[in-house]
This record gives sequence, C-alpha cells and structure tokens, in this order.
Amino acid sequence: MNDGRIIRIYERPMDGGGWVSVQGDLIEQRQRQRILEPMERFLTIIIENVTEGIIAKARATGATSSSTRRPRR
Repeated sequence: MNDGRIIRIYERPMDGGGWVSVQGDLIEQRQRQRILEPMERFLTIIIENVTEGIIAKARATGATSSSTRRPRR
C-alpha cells in the first residue's frame, strides 16, 4: 500500500456458496523480521566458523541442541 502497510488477504469459498475473507496487517511481523535477520546472519557466521562444539538450551522448554561443524576453509 502507498502508506507502507503490508496487507495479507486470505479468501476461501464456503460450501454453501459465498466467500470468507480475512485481511491482516503484516507490518509488525516484517519489523520483527528485519530486527532478527542481522542476528541470524551473525549466529550463522559463528556456527560456521567455531572449531569447538556448541550447545544451546531453550529457556522455555529446556530442550538442548548441539553443533560440531568444522569451519570452512
């Protein structure tokens, strides 16, 4: 849109005829995405270049994941 908003529109036909349409403003989602993209690039560089193993633990669930990739040369 001309004012910078991004609108997503979902449309589905109904069984008995007619349509259901839902519109949503995606500007907040895009703003969060722009904030997270540099952090994702930074973390990718770390994972691709660290020589030791990495272990990460999710605060919410306590789940762990690890990486033991060798750096690219």
